[in-house]
Amino acid sequence: MNFTAMLHPDVRFGVTIASTSNGLLVTYVEPDGAGAEQRVEVGDFLVKQDGESIPRDIGDAEFVAQLIALARPVELGFVRQIDSNIDSPNSTLESELESEPESAAAEVVPEISPMISPAEVLAPVPPVIEE
Repeated sequence: MNFTAMLHPDVRFGVTIASTSNGLLVTYVEPDGAGAEQRVEVGDFLVKQDGESIPRDIGDAEFVAQLIALARPVELGFVRQIDSNIDSPNSTLESELESEPESAAAEVVPEISPMISPAEVLAPVPPVIEE
């Protein structure tokens, strides 16, 4: 399923992405964010920006920094693949993260939000350890 969502510089989108070998993966969606209102879900892949394909090898921090620099509304294109492992918009996609090398799991996972500075985007995020 393909769909689009609008990112506005003055509204918190509330979506977290991570770079994977398949592209930019949505790993978290804030329940009250604009992304959730536009039906973005954990497990969706971010594939287009303003109708242009996003390179699969772009880093998550690099992509977010580019969005912040634009400072204008952006149309984002997503692809949703049905996966029975995804329970809700706020579940983590453990199977994807487990399949990545250990170093990838500890990568920076920036949030798509025009209301944060590039320094916040690039700040390391401690890995979440679930027991």
